[in-house]
Amino acid sequence: MRLLMCIMALGLFDMAQAQIQPVKNGKELSSRQIVEYLASDSLEGRFPGSRGDSLARSFIVGRMEELGLEPCLETPDGEKTYFQPFQLILSRKVEGENFLRIGKDPVGETEMELGADYYPASFSGNGCFSGPAVGIGWGLQINGGSGRMDDYGNVDVKGKCVVITDGLPPRLAAIVNGTSEKEVSAPTDNGSGLRAKSGAMPSRMTEEIKALGNARNKALTAQDRGAAAVILITFSAGEENGSGEDLVWTASKDFPVNIPVVKVSRRAAEKMFPELIAEREAVGKGIYAANTGNGERKDVLVRLGVAVSQVAAAACNIVGMVPGRTDEYIVIGAHYDHLGYGGSGSGSRRPDTTAVHPGADDNASGIAGILYLARKYSGTVPEKGLIFAAFGAEEEGVVGSKYFADHLPVPREKVEAMFNFDMIGNLRGSALSVGGTGTALQTDSLLGVASRVMPGLKIKSSPEGHGPSDHASFYAKKLPVFYFTSGGTLDYHTPEDKADRLNYAGLDSIAAFAGVLMEEVMKLPRGLSFREAGNSGTSPMRGGFKVTLGLMPDVTGSSNDGLRAEVVVKGKPADRAGMKSGDVIIEINGLSVSNIEDYMARLRTLRAGEIAKVKVRRGGDILQLEIRL
Repeated sequence: MRLLMCIMALGLFDMAQAQIQPVKNGKELSSRQIVEYLASDSLEGRFPGSRGDSLARSFIVGRMEELGLEPCLETPDGEKTYFQPFQLILSRKVEGENFLRIGKDPVGETEMELGADYYPASFSGNGCFSGPAVGIGWGLQINGGSGRMDDYGNVDVKGKCVVITDGLPPRLAAIVNGTSEKEVSAPTDNGSGLRAKSGAMPSRMTEEIKALGNARNKALTAQDRGAAAVILITFSAGEENGSGEDLVWTASKDFPVNIPVVKVSRRAAEKMFPELIAEREAVGKGIYAANTGNGERKDVLVRLGVAVSQVAAAACNIVGMVPGRTDEYIVIGAHYDHLGYGGSGSGSRRPDTTAVHPGADDNASGIAGILYLARKYSGTVPEKGLIFAAFGAEEEGVVGSKYFADHLPVPREKVEAMFNFDMIGNLRGSALSVGGTGTALQTDSLLGVASRVMPGLKIKSSPEGHGPSDHASFYAKKLPVFYFTSGGTLDYHTPEDKADRLNYAGLDSIAAFAGVLMEEVMKLPRGLSFREAGNSGTSPMRGGFKVTLGLMPDVTGSSNDGLRAEVVVKGKPADRAGMKSGDVIIEINGLSVSNIEDYMARLRTLRAGEIAKVKVRRGGDILQLEIRL
């Protein structure tokens, strides 16, 4: 098995990157050679579940085997393995019975064609509906306001199908797209927090307007108002004032709302129920005015059914161990996945470009870093055991590291600390950022010792244990963490993040420094003393929101029964109100929270100074908390 894996890995290495000279022993591979292979076009950006992802796994396992790292995981049959598989929800697909029928009565109804006339929304809930349709124009509502701020007005939508025009009214769309600097008539505030100005619009306000036009947010508003189904009238990409989206199935991984939602083409909608479509010209004259023509047509009945299922990929962590003199361990980790070919919703900074995103710095450099240390300790017996972990699906929301932290190969209490390498390939001016320095009482003094042993680097420390990388999964388990990064560049999350742009001497010096610091940690007779280390200024998740609760949410969950607070930051609003790490938020101000997207939508309705009533599930108990923002 070992010999076969080595042969396979070396074979793949040589075929995919011919300019790299083949070697007989993985110990001789340089950091540059490792990055060049992982960031080669042959690996197609290492998207989870892809062919390139599989090649990267084989390569990393080959290196671990050659270095003599021991497999420390077990298969279901009890055999030792380097692989820790887990399921990753990548998208959703249309399957089963989907239908949309519209008419004045069941006998005279017209069947609409899936794909030509309508498609389920990617965030649709599953289920069926039969009943009247209610037109709500653009479906805009701000903070549950009334009158001019609420397209719903006094229309009763409970138990009915809401018909909404997708996107934003033309004048608001022009503001968001930066194509108009005309003054927009708007109320001074009216409880919305939005204030229209002439000239360029503040970025926060622009983001809030974008959120108003988000199709999922509109469906969530309809759900909150008691609607049982939603029809979104969309546009073709070439239509004036359209949303820019053709009527196609969007295979995204959106969290579903609780009611069925379908997108219907403008052409089909005008044919089937023109009376329920608000005139865009009328809406454009009064952006904040309720749309004319809203209301129920009792002779227009809708029958629809949506069946959408999750599409999961087989992702994997790769883990090897160097046993130590004691049964205590340090985890050294980095993620090996990247963005594949990029595209819309991928996280690419060039979402309109479909091309291989090599991910040399992010994060082939981190894998080179852990293998650097694996080479150093290969064949030795360190004071404490070392667990080397290459995580999958970090770019999808630290999914792999979270799964690993939940399924450690050793007892949690035996893990001393976690060292994380993420983007260590662009050292500039010897400046190295080390995060997590506040998560253990001894860290600052240990950094001082390591800097005297290896004085060439200028260390910029940051105390926070949470953050946008895999160490956050371990901090959530109340473990001390060390997060090493050389910082971002303009190549970040673009097709230009290539192997020939990295500073390999700098990469090796960062890994060497981490090794010196790790040696100092291993010398501590009683180990590190964990402490919470929240952000001294902003919350770990701001995202342009006016307020936050002060917590690190679980962005990885595939369930739809609440939003888990992975870490509640000490001294922040949620902590002061009694929320604890691990609590599951299920409701904010009477509005349901099923997932991270619901949670963000609810945050947008909150304002500083308010008291938010937050319902959480803690074990088998439901608690009501009042959080002063």
